[in-house]
Amino acid sequence: MLHRVREFGMKGAGSEPGFKPQDIRWVLVFTKAGEFLGVKELGDASQKNNPGQRFPKCPRIDRAGKAVWSQFLWDDLGTLLCWGKDEKETIKASANQPFFLDRLREASSVLEALDPCARSLAQPETASLAIVQLKAAKAKSSHYATIEIDGNLPLDSEDLLEWWRGNRERIVGLIGKGPKKQSSGEMRCLLTGELTLPARIHPFIQRMTDVGGNAKSALVSFNEAAYCSYGLGQSVNAAVSEQAATAYADALNQLISDRSRRLISYRYIQTIRKGKPSAIPTAVWMQEPPTPGQDAKAVLWFDKYEVNEALDTDILLDPSPFEGAERREASQAGLRGLQLLGAIRRGERPDLVGAHYFCAILSSATSRVMVRDWQEGPLTQFADAILQWFSDLEIADIQTGEKARDPAFALLVGAMARKKKDVAPSLVLSLWLAATQQRPIPDAIMAQVLKRLRIEIVTGEMPRREAAALLKACLLRSARRKGENMENDPQSTIREDHPDPAYQCGRLMAALAALQKKALGDVGAGVIQRYYSAASATPSLVFGRLIRNSQNHLDKLLPGLRSVFEGRIASIAARIGDQYPKSLGLEGQSMFALGYYQQIAENRRMQQINKAKKEQQTNG
Repeated sequence: MLHRVREFGMKGAGSEPGFKPQDIRWVLVFTKAGEFLGVKELGDASQKNNPGQRFPKCPRIDRAGKAVWSQFLWDDLGTLLCWGKDEKETIKASANQPFFLDRLREASSVLEALDPCARSLAQPETASLAIVQLKAAKAKSSHYATIEIDGNLPLDSEDLLEWWRGNRERIVGLIGKGPKKQSSGEMRCLLTGELTLPARIHPFIQRMTDVGGNAKSALVSFNEAAYCSYGLGQSVNAAVSEQAATAYADALNQLISDRSRRLISYRYIQTIRKGKPSAIPTAVWMQEPPTPGQDAKAVLWFDKYEVNEALDTDILLDPSPFEGAERREASQAGLRGLQLLGAIRRGERPDLVGAHYFCAILSSATSRVMVRDWQEGPLTQFADAILQWFSDLEIADIQTGEKARDPAFALLVGAMARKKKDVAPSLVLSLWLAATQQRPIPDAIMAQVLKRLRIEIVTGEMPRREAAALLKACLLRSARRKGENMENDPQSTIREDHPDPAYQCGRLMAALAALQKKALGDVGAGVIQRYYSAASATPSLVFGRLIRNSQNHLDKLLPGLRSVFEGRIASIAARIGDQYPKSLGLEGQSMFALGYYQQIAENRRMQQINKAKKEQQTNG
């Protein structure tokens, strides 16, 4: 994985040990004589969460721990001004500021104006004046800042950056993290294959807080002191040169920033008025808080520039919470991505022959980054998997009976449990691998979906489209694995001639429920609430009673409507025959649920057609 990440980084701007790109929002402005002039904001000040200006090469110090230290030429406002949100943070910032000022004084041999600037920063009056102005501008002590002297930013000075290159090892050594613990001999770098002095520590991986990690977490690191034996001591982290470690860390940070998203970014909540099972549910999107050790994010990229431009993780992790123009733009981008995959699959893009995809599933627990899965392979394989995935999930919408929009990954996971935290992380990962590698969907996922769907149905809610879509995909992939006849597989819409009795039993259940509603209206605990669970597991014990009772409901209908319902029920019953299944296993219950869902969708579709015909006759 690190090889592929480093290769991605090498195609962009080169990485250099001791430097990193950094967003800086605030500038403390001084004259050459050290007089403080005020503060100013970089970037777009109109943005609510303005990140500031990106500096491509800032001096950096990693892994200083709890030691007294600071960055060079930039740091947070707390360190520069001894400013904290509480007394504890103020004490810490006051301890770190002298380190920052000492480095300015040392570098004044290159830029003399740094010395009076350091003297001014050391004055409490300067800090007090700057803090007043920053608070008025709604700045926080955690925001990053740098200094400006006579209209020039020292961070832009090549002479100062060269001074940092020459003094970095010495400065890092001042905080106890320097070369005194470096490897004493050369080793073969695992990434470059060259003999090198391995880096004792590797740079941090950032932006892992949304999956339960710290702001800075380690991918390659030691945790505890090694157990020493045979006279040997603790070795270095890994035989990787400092240059290579910096390259992979910078590239991975860029990928996480630009090409990653949480597998479960949002949760979708549907509410429905009690006693109104036919009503359209009210949908609410809510940001899903991070759960340490359970959340994960997908980092997806390709080795062709044009593919990276067209495809990202949203091809599967559809950003459904967006509305309006953002939603339309995201949908159009997803459509363009699917069109590109279709062209690749049909061989219409020979320029992309030989392209590959790479995907890492990362999670974090406090200060540790964990690689849960790593995938790489031909782009054609990825195209086949994604297009097959959406084909397997294709299902009619229960409200209209027409083909529904492809469900987002978060909706599919949400079909397994009421809350995301109730879904095992292994099942979330298995679902992702099924989508991207055409793997079978585990039976555990099918069982979870059935359990949740059964609860929703018997409590009066409409079956969710994503649950039916996932059950259909489970059945299709199970049949392919077993090599069964695909002619009998479920389709996206109702299949009245399907030979499976379990599917027809589900259709019959929906038809009997529709009959009861037409005859009696909303009765609270009706046939579905009372008998669905038993009928889906042991049809032969339930349907005899239900069909006998349906005669009472038919007697309450007008002759024309009675004829319609009698014909529908008789047609379905004829498909089942005399032998109703005694019991249904996991796949049988899934077929039952799918038949139930698709019959309701078909009923809705016919209602809309009849309504349109009546309106046309009235208007015509």
